[in-house]
Amino acid sequence: MQLLAALAEITETMPSDVVTHRLSPELSGDHRRNSIDLTLDRSPTCRFYLRVSNSAHEYLHQDYCGTVLGSRPPGSTLGGRMLAFCQPLRAVALALLLCCAICLAPARAQVKHVLIIGPNTYELAASAIVTSAASKRLAESWPGKVEVFTEFLDSSRFSGQRFEQTIATYLSEKYAATPPDVILALGPQSLRFVIGQRSRIGPATPLVFCCISPTTLASVELPANAGGIISDFDLAKTMELAASLQPDARNVAVIAGSTAFDKQWAETARRQLAAFEPRYTFRYLTGLPIAQLLDELRRLPRNTIVIYTTMFADGAGRPFPSPRDIVPAVSEASRAPVYSPYDSYLDLGIVGGHMDTFEATGIAIADLALEAMAGGKLTVRPNSTRSYRVDWRQLQRWGLSETNLPAGTVILNKDPSFWERYHDVIIATAAAFALQTAVVMFLLVERRRRLHAEGSLRESEERMGSAAASVNVGLWQQDMGSGRLWGTDHCRAMFDIPAGLPLTREALLNAVHPDDQAAARRWLGDMEQSSTSLTGEFRVVLKSGDMRWYLWRSTTRLDDNGRPVSVSGVFSDITARKTAESEADSQRQTLAHITRVTTLGELSGAIAHEINQPLTAILANAQAARRMLGFRPPPLEEVSEALDDIITEDNRAGDVIRRLRTMLKKGEPRSEPVLLNDLVRSVLRLLRSELIDRRVNVDLDLADDLPVVAADQVQMQQVLTNLVMNAMDAVTSPGAARRRITIATAAPRPGYVETVVADCGPGLAADQQARLLEPFFTTKEHGLGLGLAICKSIVNAHGGVLSIVNAADRGVRASFTLPVAPAMAGAG
Repeated sequence: MQLLAALAEITETMPSDVVTHRLSPELSGDHRRNSIDLTLDRSPTCRFYLRVSNSAHEYLHQDYCGTVLGSRPPGSTLGGRMLAFCQPLRAVALALLLCCAICLAPARAQVKHVLIIGPNTYELAASAIVTSAASKRLAESWPGKVEVFTEFLDSSRFSGQRFEQTIATYLSEKYAATPPDVILALGPQSLRFVIGQRSRIGPATPLVFCCISPTTLASVELPANAGGIISDFDLAKTMELAASLQPDARNVAVIAGSTAFDKQWAETARRQLAAFEPRYTFRYLTGLPIAQLLDELRRLPRNTIVIYTTMFADGAGRPFPSPRDIVPAVSEASRAPVYSPYDSYLDLGIVGGHMDTFEATGIAIADLALEAMAGGKLTVRPNSTRSYRVDWRQLQRWGLSETNLPAGTVILNKDPSFWERYHDVIIATAAAFALQTAVVMFLLVERRRRLHAEGSLRESEERMGSAAASVNVGLWQQDMGSGRLWGTDHCRAMFDIPAGLPLTREALLNAVHPDDQAAARRWLGDMEQSSTSLTGEFRVVLKSGDMRWYLWRSTTRLDDNGRPVSVSGVFSDITARKTAESEADSQRQTLAHITRVTTLGELSGAIAHEINQPLTAILANAQAARRMLGFRPPPLEEVSEALDDIITEDNRAGDVIRRLRTMLKKGEPRSEPVLLNDLVRSVLRLLRSELIDRRVNVDLDLADDLPVVAADQVQMQQVLTNLVMNAMDAVTSPGAARRRITIATAAPRPGYVETVVADCGPGLAADQQARLLEPFFTTKEHGLGLGLAICKSIVNAHGGVLSIVNAADRGVRASFTLPVAPAMAGAG
């Protein structure tokens, strides 16, 4: 039990430097000696010295110095050396266990001591506010326990070197057992005192100060481990606040007391307010007896600005514990608003000023003290929390407008408006009322909707059906679960299905043209599986024998698992559009035929020359054969050669006539396999005489093994003929570099074949190139502007692209690209 009591005592007194407990002989196990002394000497860094001994003879003497984690000085051992001389082994073991427990206790149990030294007495409001704020901050922020001690110098009533030495001696003796870990000095008197008497009250103790002006700080020599907060009271800013609130003011009265500190404030006021002297008449009411001061204030003009600094004593020597004690009397007597740089005067009658709160100052120096206690380096910092602060009640008293306040001014004691006071209740009440109203309105609307839902639905279906019928559209929907198919009345009429018969898939398919039924069945299967919209065209044969073209569109709705739920869509009658497309296609074919005839008309001279040449050769060979037959004996071998020549030339003339007949023939376009290289050669044979007549050379660059394209041979001849003739016109026009045309074929990408006609002409202007393929646009003097437009429509109808652009170097590059025939594309 004694060991437990010793443990309790040592634990409770851990902050002390030395703890000694004597164990009785019964606990020590030593019946020959009276007792055992257990001593723990612990430093602030949790380093300790252990000594276990008894009163008559020292059984164990081990000075062990280590950290909480058990480190020890070199050369020492924690084992054999400690127990080598141990007679009462049980007592020593218990002592060691006790010390280990103490060493492992957290460092946060250590108490920090902070000494705050104020300049006057606790009655000074500024000192009280700073002290209270600093103490609260230290207690809240330091992880361990902090003890704060407060001392005041009463410097407004006592001063002198001997007095300071007496106070220093008193403090050093008072705090000898609990030396401070950091000293806080409030104001210049306290700072000078601590610096001057530091050797007595704490030579190495960190020093933190506040409420010191830059001028005062420059006049003292700070020790190395000192720092604090500079309080730069700017009376000019307080004057600016007063000037903004009293724009008609013409006089300024500055109030200060008779102590050295008061006079220092008066000099500061003269210096900081010098810039305002040209605008105002200044009076300095300093060092006056309090009664005379109040009389002077009662006689001030209304257009005066009163600035109150400090008054620790009046001119008659009457002391005041705090300058704020006479603020109410000054405010009451003054016929003009009173301002001050001290926030402790607020609520006592001053209007306000540019100031810092003493509470913020206390927090700031407490933060510096925390840094010092944590081992941080102290610095001097400016006070960064100053702002304009005014008392709203004084604004109302003097009739000063709130709108004239500088931006960011803090307004105190302002009575909240009804909205500011009860805005939470108002908002909650309004929200509850609005919610209740909304619920009632919602229920009324829902009731009205339910009453009219069925009627509106019927009307909607009727209107939808009528609208769809008016545009010749039939609406339908199929439920995938039941297979039930629904359609509007007009939808039934489009397929000749009477109203009495059920609407089914088979009923719809029976009306579809036989050639389109396979495609329609595929569509019905696809729409059940697809999640996207589908579309297609098919023909329907009505019972009257009429055939109609319909366009169908369907959309499948899926459930959350991706399974089809229903399919809905429309049937649109596009017979009129199909008829118009057919007529347009017929007219386009007619126009293409006319263009071919016109082109051949332009080539009539060359064509006549192409036919005339074989005919002339036939005539000459026939005449020669007849003459040779008159010879005796006739030269039959030469006659046979002449007849062979006649046959060859006749075939040549027949080939020209057949090509002309093919191009002049009018008929339905048909798709057939076409080799573009053969097409090029055929067109060049047709244009051979024209090329010779114009002295135009043609270079061929035909790719080998080109795939076959599916196209109309005559129409492709028309396109290529038009492009070659345009190239001939370009190279024979003024500005052409040389009379040469290049025709090339190639496969630029898989599935497509390209034919290129390039010339060496002058090229196209930018505006011509952009409009070249437009109908009725031409660059020729007598052209109609239809040739290239028709060529474009022909190429587009074959799924290809016609392109005419300026070549990179010179001339024009005309090309058309056609898709490979499906069989060939699949083979490739």
